[in-house]
Amino acid sequence: MFIIKLWSGAGATGHVFFLRNGKITSKGLAYSGFVGPRTTIAVVPGVVQTIPFSVDARTSDKQQVIVIGSVTATFVPTEAVRKFDFTVDLFGSYQGEWEQTSNATVIEKVLNPIWEKAKTLSVEDATKSQKDFGEAIMAALSQDETLIAYGIKIESCSVTKVRASDDTINTAIGATEKESMLTTADTARHTRQIAAAANSRAVREYESATELELEKKRTEIIKEESKNKDLEAAADAKATKTRFEALKDVDSGTLFGASMLEFAKTGKVGTLNITPEILAMFGKK
Repeated sequence: MFIIKLWSGAGATGHVFFLRNGKITSKGLAYSGFVGPRTTIAVVPGVVQTIPFSVDARTSDKQQVIVIGSVTATFVPTEAVRKFDFTVDLFGSYQGEWEQTSNATVIEKVLNPIWEKAKTLSVEDATKSQKDFGEAIMAALSQDETLIAYGIKIESCSVTKVRASDDTINTAIGATEKESMLTTADTARHTRQIAAAANSRAVREYESATELELEKKRTEIIKEESKNKDLEAAADAKATKTRFEALKDVDSGTLFGASMLEFAKTGKVGTLNITPEILAMFGKK
């Protein structure tokens, strides 16, 4: 009996193809619809595929290293559907082993650039060259004709670790790196201490110079004040001399009488007792 079934198992990211009588018909992304009994359905995933790898390689100094990382790739649906088995059942479950075969295809292409790069490096340099290995892999895979023909597009490559196969060598390299890091840290600390000492000395010198400058200014101020007082005293002495110079020819009695009258005007004389001695002063020439 001829049965047509409704199918909707591609999901939001699957590119659907119908295979019938040796012909492949593209139904596009996330297709759902009726399927005839003689139609085979293939769904090429549209999401990015992550392909991990761990590859042994030999360095220039004849040591074995392990290069660990991953490649990300996407499929070109119209090409990949012809190379890998993406067939699904009516519930959308894959029937073939497309993931294993496509991953193996990529990893096979990863080997050669890793081997070639490792030949140019010592074991110690190799353990520090994750970026260089990643760039070498990416350069080789992005132009690989086989991958292009299989509809595999390489998006990125990341090498997370490169280590020596021999743990003794790893320990030795680790000790060397640790010693180098400690030396760098000691040098940095010593540099900071020198800088701190220089800064402290500069501060002390600045404070000393500032104090000396202030002391000089205080000395100058004191000298100036003393000079001003000397000038005031000299002016007062000169004024007093001038005043008395005008009185040198006045007889003492007249001068004494004038002084007493001046005292009386200012009110600074309270009670004045006239004694014979005072009367005698008025009569002196």
